[in-house]
Amino acid sequence: MPTTTSSGLSGVAPSVTVRIERPAERASVDALVEEAFGNPSVARLVQLIRESEHWIPELSLVAERDGELVGHVLVSKADLATERGAERILLLSPLAVRPIAQGSGVGRALVESALDAGERAGFGVVLLEGDPRFYVRFGFEGATELGIERPSELIPDWAWQARRLAAYDATLRGRVIYPSAFWETGSVGPS
Repeated sequence: MPTTTSSGLSGVAPSVTVRIERPAERASVDALVEEAFGNPSVARLVQLIRESEHWIPELSLVAERDGELVGHVLVSKADLATERGAERILLLSPLAVRPIAQGSGVGRALVESALDAGERAGFGVVLLEGDPRFYVRFGFEGATELGIERPSELIPDWAWQARRLAAYDATLRGRVIYPSAFWETGSVGPS
């Protein structure tokens, strides 16, 4: 897949390549995630997802600029408990950008590439916990208004967001069941 994003905007990275994470880069990605969050538990979340049934290798993406990894986004599977039974949905978490590269368009390139990859994979919706001021530009909206309930009351309703993809079905309603990795690492709700 590599996707190259270029921009002439002031303060935006001139060229960022977004591609699938390679197995040999896992330790570097984990270090990048820990550096971005200042917290080893977030890197542990990525490790646990990689080892689980929720892992989608093609949806673990890195951003590279001038040969250096500057960002990572993980999109993984989760279940939505519906009246019809469990439906598979996608979770976008975490999104990590090295502090030195924040505000330069790396996060935008990662989110856009992740959404495109989720679309190609045929999923109907991507969910996340995050700041709406950042994610609204990508078409995210309040998930609760779509009938998609938070997996925990620890997550503020304003932060619980959904991005409908082409395969979205309005009957996709219910409560999200987070993978155990989110609970094991304390990655539910504000940190």
